Amino acid sequence: MRKISAINRMFHGFLWVLEHVLPTSIYGPLVSPIKAWHQRRLVTKVKRRGPGRAFSVDSVDSISPYHFFCSYFLKNRPLVLKGFAKDWDCQSWSLDSLARDFSDDETVITGHGDMDTQSLAATIRQIKTGTIKNARVSNLLQSNKSLRDSVPFDSLKKYLPIGSFISSYQFFLGGSKNFTPLHAGLSNNFSIQLYGNKRWKIIPTHLNPLLEPIVDGGPLLKSQLELSDPSLCSDGIVSFLDFYDVVLEPGDVLFNPSFFWHYVEYESESITVGLRWIHLYSTFRSSLLMAFLVLTAYNPSAFKSFIKIRKSISMPFYS
Repeated sequence: MRKISAINRMFHGFLWVLEHVLPTSIYGPLVSPIKAWHQRRLVTKVKRRGPGRAFSVDSVDSISPYHFFCSYFLKNRPLVLKGFAKDWDCQSWSLDSLARDFSDDETVITGHGDMDTQSLAATIRQIKTGTIKNARVSNLLQSNKSLRDSVPFDSLKKYLPIGSFISSYQFFLGGSKNFTPLHAGLSNNFSIQLYGNKRWKIIPTHLNPLLEPIVDGGPLLKSQLELSDPSLCSDGIVSFLDFYDVVLEPGDVLFNPSFFWHYVEYESESITVGLRWIHLYSTFRSSLLMAFLVLTAYNPSAFKSFIKIRKSISMPFYS
């Protein structure tokens, strides 16, 4: 996978930090023109290299915790555990059964800055009728211990290195052609596909300078790039990005490392659960810059966001 030079990464990081810490009244007139110049220069260089390439994610039928630790966790590499969860009882979950048993649980849209909530039952009705516009996330697993205990997470927890801290359990659902915009988070993620298919496009942190981060002081990092419709990007950079490309099928588990950017596209009606966990090694190994931005977030702070997640309080997905 082609990289951006270290000097360009450092300069972009410096500008990113300035935008994060300086008031708009100072950053706008003084630094914004420099950022725009640097971005144009980078885009021109990248376009000379030719169109972007899609790389496959390593996929294994089985792997020992030691091999996972040495070859993927320490090296910050994504991995698919093919069919790992295919025999889990929760594979029998269906949209109908969830609508019946958890109809009043809340879902939140996975879109930039939105706080659009509705009931799980309403969300599933929209999925069934093909009228759902965006994928949704719910605190269903985080707030419901009995349901969480029905998912054999222990078989995945054996892969968590010593010193890991489980930050949250997440639940995603959506319909065909829904998507979750490009974003990156501090936590490592085991994403377990229970129902339907989803396509993930994953971009490592060394390509940060091309991803036009949104700087809003939030603890979840977002990109301005519209991977769902590359024509919306004025500089056309999306067509020149290298990325990992993988389609998850029912029973597959994806390991997405800390701070790896990801865009998720629903190829069908889909149910996915996630085990998110933090480890200091992966946090700082992946990106010291992104760790600094998250730990100094103020809109809201990373601590406030974490407390809300732990208490199953609904909030915008991109807060």
